[in-house]
Amino acid sequence: MQCVVRNFLLKMAALLFILSTAILVYFLQATYYTGPISDHFNGKRFFNSGEDQHEHNFSDVIKLYSTKRRAWNSEQQEIPKAYPTIDSTAKPSALIKITLIGHASILISIGDFKILTDPIFSERASPVQFIGPKRFHPPGIKFEDLPKIDLVLISHNHYDHLDLPTLKKLWLRDNPKIITALGNDTIIKSINKNIQVAAYDWDDCIEVKQNFEICLTPAKHWSARKLFDKGKALWSGFVIKSPAGNIYFAGDTGYGTGKYFKAIAEKYAPLKTALLPIGAYEPRWFMKHYHLNPEEALLVWQTLGRPLMIPIHDRVFQLSQESYNQPRLDLLDALQKLPETTDRVKYLAIGESIAI
Repeated sequence: MQCVVRNFLLKMAALLFILSTAILVYFLQATYYTGPISDHFNGKRFFNSGEDQHEHNFSDVIKLYSTKRRAWNSEQQEIPKAYPTIDSTAKPSALIKITLIGHASILISIGDFKILTDPIFSERASPVQFIGPKRFHPPGIKFEDLPKIDLVLISHNHYDHLDLPTLKKLWLRDNPKIITALGNDTIIKSINKNIQVAAYDWDDCIEVKQNFEICLTPAKHWSARKLFDKGKALWSGFVIKSPAGNIYFAGDTGYGTGKYFKAIAEKYAPLKTALLPIGAYEPRWFMKHYHLNPEEALLVWQTLGRPLMIPIHDRVFQLSQESYNQPRLDLLDALQKLPETTDRVKYLAIGESIAI
């Protein structure tokens, strides 16, 4: 009897050792990209060229999470009817329609070409669905009500922007082409090696159909999905170049010196629309390096030449310490301080569309 128990315990110990080793390897080994050294890649990790390389330490994280968050109240804007019908009298090549699904998930229709940015329809922005930031506001469009998607843009690999369950459903339903920054293709292909995903560097431009190009733009941010994979995949924004005009989707970004936005303005002007993040910015001592606050978003908007600005990245996941309505209130306050007219800033309800 003792021999049987001993053999059982030995087998369990061996199994636990194998499992723990596999888990450790999973978290320690993460090579998403190998390639030549550049001004923002040192051969192992990506970084923000020409900007501060601030990295928070463990005590910063403890300080952040020991500070009480502001409560998110229950005030929610009514969700309009999803995806209103496009005006059939408009020329397809000349119409842009933008629908705010929520957070950084935007449906961009240019004629009959449908683009989806950073889609997340999961209940939580997390590697698992039983813990992590929970969705506070439902998607402005139900997944099953989405039109057929032709192209998906993924700005970086944080869980509130790269949601593998959503991408898997999209691929099975629509087989869209996916464009992302270097290294993120490895993560996406982990769910299905047949997914049509292509990864590119900052300033690369890719023709996706006749007269349509997608250009990757610099962003001041970072990347990580595991414990030890920080900076191993690139982050970016995008400019969509189309016959109807150029659209800038910033993804996630801090302001820094502002040099990235000056370069975007010089290279892609005139921009017709800019989708700029205004949420997840408090406390500033922690968030300022990688997230715009509303006032900084307006600085970016002005640098870009004051195109139609649509604020994004708020009201869905509580990722920082400002309250639910604070980004909108801070944006309104910052707008009132500007001397020029601000009718080019359109704050959409979640689910609302705007035709350009």
